[in-house]
Amino acid sequence: MIIFGNLYQKNLLPRFNIIAIYRNGKLDELDIEEKNELFPNAGNVFVPPNTFIPSNVKYGLYKVYESPTYEPDKQTSLKYALGPEVRDIPLYEVIQIHEKIDDEHLYQRFQDGFRFSYEPLANVLFLTEDNFLIGPLQLRKRNNHDIWEVSDANFASYYPNNLEFLSYENKYVNEPKRFFVVFDFDQQMKVGEVDIATNERAIRDILKRIRENVEFGEISRRVMQQLSEWGNTNYFSKEYLQKRLKRVMHILKTHTLDDSLMEEVQKNVFHLPYIQNYINEQLNSYQNAYRKKFEDEHRDLLNQIKKLQTERELLTSELEAKQQDKDRLEKFIKQLKKKSEEKIAEIQANVLDVFVNQLMMRGLAFFETSSALSNIAISTQSESPLFFMSLSLNAPTYSDLEDLWKKLNQQVRIPEYQLLGQTIVCAIASGSPIAITGKSSLEFANLIAQITSANEAIIVLPEV
Repeated sequence: MIIFGNLYQKNLLPRFNIIAIYRNGKLDELDIEEKNELFPNAGNVFVPPNTFIPSNVKYGLYKVYESPTYEPDKQTSLKYALGPEVRDIPLYEVIQIHEKIDDEHLYQRFQDGFRFSYEPLANVLFLTEDNFLIGPLQLRKRNNHDIWEVSDANFASYYPNNLEFLSYENKYVNEPKRFFVVFDFDQQMKVGEVDIATNERAIRDILKRIRENVEFGEISRRVMQQLSEWGNTNYFSKEYLQKRLKRVMHILKTHTLDDSLMEEVQKNVFHLPYIQNYINEQLNSYQNAYRKKFEDEHRDLLNQIKKLQTERELLTSELEAKQQDKDRLEKFIKQLKKKSEEKIAEIQANVLDVFVNQLMMRGLAFFETSSALSNIAISTQSESPLFFMSLSLNAPTYSDLEDLWKKLNQQVRIPEYQLLGQTIVCAIASGSPIAITGKSSLEFANLIAQITSANEAIIVLPEV
């Protein structure tokens, strides 16, 4: 016979409280009458003194055997004695939670842990608000507090609840109502898997699955986009894996991870074959784009350089031509300046002697003058620094100076011009040379020579 109850200590002796009997694969609660009927004489079992006594009340399944010292007629004699604990029957404590099976924050409830004022069974099931059983799972105490957590939480199976639980409230130790059940999972159809892992465990598991199977679609940039794209492909065909993937994406977006974990994420994802292919594709794309950009810029730069070279050659050619013109001009100016200085010096030294000697050599002391000239044929002969003019004239002659003066006054009416004419006539009559300066001095000298000379005249012109 197998019974369910709790083992506790009283007056330093072990005691056992019978709650239910195990039969037909389930727990049947016993009332007082059933206990007295099944377990005479006092509705209880004898607990050997050498039985291990826990510090807290301990629930479990135990075998009972008939005591060889049982005395039916003795009221205090007990027919059955407590045997060893039964561990091969799946006994679970059922813990109720207020979350539903599809709640996105369900895993957070498991990460936060569960606070109990008692020590729960090692193996538990969690009953959701929408009547699903999650488990079986094992609990362990967290850091010596009253908080218990799921040991090695990862994915947990869940089943529809069609079981009847044994409820028990131990008022002697002020425990809340607790629920127990014997459950054979081999005879129950599983609905699916639910993710209750820690953030770190979820990320590491995703990376492990990626390394084990890389048959998935194209990969986008970095971890977040890579995981996002995988979530839209058939890489994770199972729904619970897709949910974990979305959870990992959310974690990476909203949480600051430990440096070692983040380094592992980056390392594992970076060295995936498809990641490497993606990186190479992106690098090739960037290289091609930048190569084309570089070639276009290089081509434009070469055209600009060619244009600048052409402009430079043209400017160089023009500059050389200008330089040659400048050199020729400077050379000519130097020659002209030198010749001018020489001529000026020569004229300053000899102009008077040359002028007088030439006048005497050409016999200009004797000449004929005319007041009217027409159709004159002029031939000139130059002999530096004098110009000799020979006039072939057939001009009228005057008997004396008074006759010339009379004709001059008849033709010239302006007093200033009459005075100028008289001066010239006096110079001619006295054989004196006439010196003329000014911008039109040469033209004026030719005019005087044409008017007053009979046949020839000498004009002295400094050669500059």
